Amino acid sequence: MNNYSKYFGQLTKTHGIPQLTEDQFLRMMNIVYLEGMQARIQCVRTKLKANQEIHEFDMQVFWVGKKLTGLTGNLKPTILMQEMLSRSAKKPLEGGFFIYHQEDSFST
Repeated sequence: MNNYSKYFGQLTKTHGIPQLTEDQFLRMMNIVYLEGMQARIQCVRTKLKANQEIHEFDMQVFWVGKKLTGLTGNLKPTILMQEMLSRSAKKPLEGGFFIYHQEDSFST
């Protein structure tokens, strides 16, 4: 299981907030939210006894997992971030870091 939230958090602590477009930033935040939701559902589910409620939680886990897959494509966190930066008109720098090139996205 990929842990996008942990990767995004470490990236932000180390290099600051990624310079993403609004759409890609919302995508990142939705991934973080869904991972938190998934963890909470799993936590509650493990405390339940074998009954109908477990099946309902299994359905929620499936739904959240499906949404996460739609947002991430099951890519590794590093590759997903590179894709998000690329979609946000970022250019790679030495060492694999990215910077926004304004002239690339606003040229005529």
